Amino acid sequence: MKKHGKHSSGKRRRVSGQNDDEYTDETIAEAVMEYLQNNKDNIVKVVMDSDVVRNFEEALNNMHKEIDSLKEQNEELKHRLALSDGRLMRAEKEMDTVKEKVIEITARSMQNNVIFKNIPESVKETNTLLEQKVVAFLKDEMKLNETDMKSVEIEKIHRVGAKRNGKNKQFIRNVIARFNSKGKDIIFQNIRNVNRDCPIKINQQFPQEVHTRRDKLWDEFKAAKDAGQK
Repeated sequence: MKKHGKHSSGKRRRVSGQNDDEYTDETIAEAVMEYLQNNKDNIVKVVMDSDVVRNFEEALNNMHKEIDSLKEQNEELKHRLALSDGRLMRAEKEMDTVKEKVIEITARSMQNNVIFKNIPESVKETNTLLEQKVVAFLKDEMKLNETDMKSVEIEKIHRVGAKRNGKNKQFIRNVIARFNSKGKDIIFQNIRNVNRDCPIKINQQFPQEVHTRRDKLWDEFKAAKDAGQK
Protein backbone atom coordinates (compact mmCIF):
# COMPACT_ATOMS: atom_id res chain seq x y z
CA MET A 1 0.00 0.00 0.00
CA LYS A 2 1.14 3.53 -0.78
CA LYS A 3 1.40 5.91 2.12
CA HIS A 4 -0.70 9.04 1.85
CA GLY A 5 1.12 12.38 2.30
CA LYS A 6 -0.09 16.01 2.30
CA HIS A 7 -1.77 17.19 -0.91
CA SER A 8 -0.29 20.23 -2.68
CA SER A 9 -2.67 22.98 -3.96
CA GLY A 10 -4.19 22.22 -7.34
CA LYS A 11 -3.81 18.43 -7.04
CA ARG A 12 -6.75 16.11 -6.96
CA ARG A 13 -7.86 14.87 -3.57
CA ARG A 14 -9.64 11.60 -3.07
CA VAL A 15 -13.01 12.17 -1.41
CA SER A 16 -15.37 9.45 -0.41
CA GLY A 17 -18.21 9.17 -2.88
CA GLN A 18 -16.45 11.29 -5.52
CA ASN A 19 -14.68 10.43 -8.75
CA ASP A 20 -10.99 10.97 -9.23
CA ASP A 21 -11.69 13.82 -11.71
CA GLU A 22 -13.60 15.97 -9.14
CA TYR A 23 -12.25 18.78 -6.94
CA THR A 24 -13.36 19.90 -3.53
CA ASP A 25 -14.53 23.52 -2.98
CA GLU A 26 -11.27 24.32 -1.32
CA THR A 27 -9.14 23.14 -4.21
CA ILE A 28 -11.33 24.97 -6.74
CA ALA A 29 -10.98 28.24 -4.86
CA GLU A 30 -7.26 27.79 -4.57
CA ALA A 31 -6.99 27.06 -8.29
CA VAL A 32 -9.02 30.14 -9.23
CA MET A 33 -6.98 32.43 -6.99
CA GLU A 34 -3.76 31.03 -8.38
CA TYR A 35 -4.97 31.60 -11.94
CA LEU A 36 -6.03 35.14 -11.21
CA GLN A 37 -2.75 35.91 -9.49
CA ASN A 38 -0.70 34.52 -12.35
CA ASN A 39 -2.75 36.19 -15.09
CA LYS A 40 -3.82 39.49 -13.48
CA ASP A 41 -1.96 41.67 -15.98
CA ASN A 42 -3.55 39.90 -18.94
CA ILE A 43 -6.97 40.06 -17.32
CA VAL A 44 -6.69 43.81 -16.67
CA LYS A 45 -5.55 44.36 -20.26
CA VAL A 46 -8.45 42.38 -21.64
CA VAL A 47 -10.93 44.30 -19.48
CA MET A 48 -9.44 47.69 -20.37
CA ASP A 49 -9.56 46.87 -24.05
CA SER A 50 -13.14 45.66 -23.91
CA ASP A 51 -16.08 47.41 -25.58
CA VAL A 52 -17.73 47.85 -22.19
CA VAL A 53 -14.98 50.15 -20.97
CA ARG A 54 -14.89 52.07 -24.22
CA ASN A 55 -18.66 52.51 -24.15
CA PHE A 56 -18.43 53.63 -20.53
CA GLU A 57 -15.75 56.19 -21.36
CA GLU A 58 -17.79 57.43 -24.30
CA ALA A 59 -20.89 57.74 -22.13
CA LEU A 60 -18.86 59.56 -19.48
CA ASN A 61 -17.48 61.99 -22.07
CA ASN A 62 -20.97 62.62 -23.41
CA MET A 63 -22.15 63.27 -19.87
CA HIS A 64 -19.41 65.82 -19.34
CA LYS A 65 -20.37 67.51 -22.62
CA GLU A 66 -24.00 67.66 -21.55
CA ILE A 67 -23.00 69.13 -18.18
CA ASP A 68 -20.90 71.79 -19.92
CA SER A 69 -23.82 72.55 -22.24
CA LEU A 70 -26.18 72.87 -19.27
CA LYS A 71 -23.72 75.20 -17.56
CA GLU A 72 -23.61 77.41 -20.65
CA GLN A 73 -27.40 77.42 -20.86
CA ASN A 74 -27.62 78.27 -17.17
CA GLU A 75 -25.26 81.22 -17.62
CA GLU A 76 -27.32 82.38 -20.60
CA LEU A 77 -30.50 82.15 -18.53
CA LYS A 78 -28.86 84.11 -15.71
CA HIS A 79 -27.85 86.79 -18.20
CA ARG A 80 -31.35 86.99 -19.65
CA LEU A 81 -32.85 87.07 -16.16
CA ALA A 82 -30.56 89.93 -15.20
CA LEU A 83 -31.64 91.82 -18.33
CA SER A 84 -35.30 91.13 -17.51
CA ASP A 85 -34.83 92.34 -13.94
CA GLY A 86 -33.22 95.53 -15.28
CA ARG A 87 -36.08 96.12 -17.70
CA LEU A 88 -38.62 95.44 -14.93
CA MET A 89 -36.95 97.93 -12.59
CA ARG A 90 -36.88 100.57 -15.34
CA ALA A 91 -40.54 99.88 -16.14
CA GLU A 92 -41.47 100.22 -12.45
CA LYS A 93 -39.59 103.52 -12.22
CA GLU A 94 -41.33 104.79 -15.34
CA MET A 95 -44.70 103.73 -13.91
CA ASP A 96 -43.93 105.53 -10.65
CA THR A 97 -42.95 108.63 -12.64
CA VAL A 98 -46.18 108.48 -14.64
CA LYS A 99 -48.20 107.94 -11.45
CA GLU A 100 -46.58 110.97 -9.81
CA LYS A 101 -47.32 113.07 -12.89
CA VAL A 102 -50.97 111.97 -12.81
CA ILE A 103 -51.19 112.86 -9.11
CA GLU A 104 -49.62 116.25 -9.83
CA ILE A 105 -52.01 116.96 -12.71
CA THR A 106 -54.99 115.84 -10.60
CA ALA A 107 -53.86 118.02 -7.69
CA ARG A 108 -53.53 121.02 -10.00
CA SER A 109 -57.04 120.44 -11.33
CA MET A 110 -58.29 120.44 -7.72
CA GLN A 111 -56.27 123.40 -6.45
CA ASN A 112 -59.27 125.74 -6.44
CA ASN A 113 -61.71 123.16 -5.06
CA VAL A 114 -62.98 123.60 -1.51
CA ILE A 115 -64.77 120.87 0.45
CA PHE A 116 -67.58 121.94 2.82
CA LYS A 117 -68.69 119.43 5.44
CA ASN A 118 -71.99 119.39 7.38
CA ILE A 119 -73.88 121.99 5.31
CA PRO A 120 -77.55 120.98 5.85
CA GLU A 121 -78.99 119.16 2.85
CA SER A 122 -82.52 119.81 1.64
CA VAL A 123 -84.78 117.07 0.31
CA LYS A 124 -85.11 118.70 -3.10
CA GLU A 125 -81.94 120.71 -3.30
CA THR A 126 -80.84 122.46 -6.48
CA ASN A 127 -77.35 123.73 -7.23
CA THR A 128 -78.68 127.28 -6.98
CA LEU A 129 -79.99 126.64 -3.47
CA LEU A 130 -76.74 124.91 -2.52
CA GLU A 131 -74.72 127.89 -3.76
CA GLN A 132 -76.87 130.22 -1.66
CA LYS A 133 -76.08 128.12 1.44
CA VAL A 134 -72.34 128.37 0.76
CA VAL A 135 -72.53 132.14 0.18
CA ALA A 136 -74.46 132.53 3.44
CA PHE A 137 -71.73 130.59 5.27
CA LEU A 138 -69.00 132.81 3.81
CA LYS A 139 -70.83 135.96 4.88
CA ASP A 140 -72.20 134.88 8.26
CA GLU A 141 -69.59 132.47 9.61
CA MET A 142 -66.42 133.49 7.78
CA LYS A 143 -67.27 137.18 8.04
CA LEU A 144 -66.21 138.11 4.50
CA ASN A 145 -66.91 141.76 3.68
CA GLU A 146 -68.60 143.02 0.55
CA THR A 147 -65.31 143.72 -1.21
CA ASP A 148 -64.07 140.16 -0.64
CA MET A 149 -67.43 138.68 -1.66
CA LYS A 150 -67.24 140.50 -5.00
CA SER A 151 -63.90 138.77 -5.62
CA VAL A 152 -65.23 135.30 -4.68
CA GLU A 153 -66.76 133.51 -7.63
CA ILE A 154 -68.22 129.99 -7.47
CA GLU A 155 -67.56 128.38 -10.85
CA LYS A 156 -69.08 124.98 -10.06
CA ILE A 157 -70.75 123.34 -7.07
CA HIS A 158 -72.22 119.93 -6.25
CA ARG A 159 -72.56 117.35 -3.50
CA VAL A 160 -70.48 114.18 -3.46
CA GLY A 161 -71.92 110.67 -3.28
CA ALA A 162 -75.38 109.13 -3.33
CA LYS A 163 -78.06 110.09 -0.84
CA ARG A 164 -78.51 107.76 2.15
CA ASN A 165 -79.92 107.92 5.65
CA GLY A 166 -77.92 107.53 8.85
CA LYS A 167 -79.07 105.67 11.98
CA ASN A 168 -80.44 108.70 13.79
CA LYS A 169 -80.57 111.42 11.18
CA GLN A 170 -80.24 112.06 7.48
CA PHE A 171 -76.72 111.58 6.17
CA ILE A 172 -75.26 114.92 5.06
CA ARG A 173 -73.14 114.68 1.93
CA ASN A 174 -70.06 116.83 1.47
CA VAL A 175 -70.13 119.78 -0.89
CA ILE A 176 -67.38 120.49 -3.40
CA ALA A 177 -67.25 124.05 -4.71
CA ARG A 178 -64.84 125.22 -7.38
CA PHE A 179 -63.83 128.85 -6.90
CA ASN A 180 -61.79 131.22 -8.99
CA SER A 181 -58.15 131.34 -7.87
CA LYS A 182 -58.46 134.67 -6.03
CA GLY A 183 -61.67 133.59 -4.31
CA LYS A 184 -60.08 130.38 -3.02
CA ASP A 185 -57.16 132.36 -1.58
CA ILE A 186 -59.52 134.76 0.18
CA ILE A 187 -61.42 131.87 1.77
CA PHE A 188 -58.32 130.24 3.27
CA GLN A 189 -56.94 133.60 4.38
CA ASN A 190 -60.08 134.12 6.46
CA ILE A 191 -60.67 130.58 7.65
CA ARG A 192 -59.66 131.52 11.19
CA ASN A 193 -62.69 133.77 11.41
CA VAL A 194 -64.94 130.71 11.64
CA ASN A 195 -65.94 129.90 15.21
CA ARG A 196 -64.56 126.57 16.42
CA ASP A 197 -68.04 125.54 17.53
CA CYS A 198 -69.40 125.91 14.01
CA PRO A 199 -70.38 122.43 12.68
CA ILE A 200 -69.46 123.35 9.12
CA LYS A 201 -65.81 122.57 8.31
CA ILE A 202 -63.87 123.39 5.16
CA ASN A 203 -60.79 121.87 3.58
CA GLN A 204 -58.97 122.12 0.29
CA GLN A 205 -59.50 119.12 -1.96
CA PHE A 206 -56.52 116.91 -2.78
CA PRO A 207 -56.13 113.53 -4.51
CA GLN A 208 -56.48 110.54 -2.17
CA GLU A 209 -52.76 109.76 -2.52
CA VAL A 210 -51.92 113.21 -1.15
CA HIS A 211 -54.31 112.75 1.78
CA THR A 212 -52.66 109.42 2.59
CA ARG A 213 -49.19 110.96 2.55
CA ARG A 214 -50.32 113.92 4.64
CA ASP A 215 -51.80 111.56 7.23
CA LYS A 216 -48.47 109.72 7.51
CA LEU A 217 -46.63 113.03 8.00
CA TRP A 218 -49.13 114.50 10.44
CA ASP A 219 -47.25 113.38 13.58
CA GLU A 220 -44.03 114.85 12.21
CA PHE A 221 -45.87 118.08 11.41
CA LYS A 222 -47.22 118.38 14.95
CA ALA A 223 -43.78 117.67 16.44
CA ALA A 224 -42.20 120.35 14.24
CA LYS A 225 -44.96 122.82 15.14
CA ASP A 226 -44.51 122.15 18.85
CA ALA A 227 -40.77 122.76 18.36
CA GLY A 228 -41.52 126.20 16.93
CA GLN A 229 -40.57 125.32 13.36
CA LYS A 230 -42.44 126.71 10.38
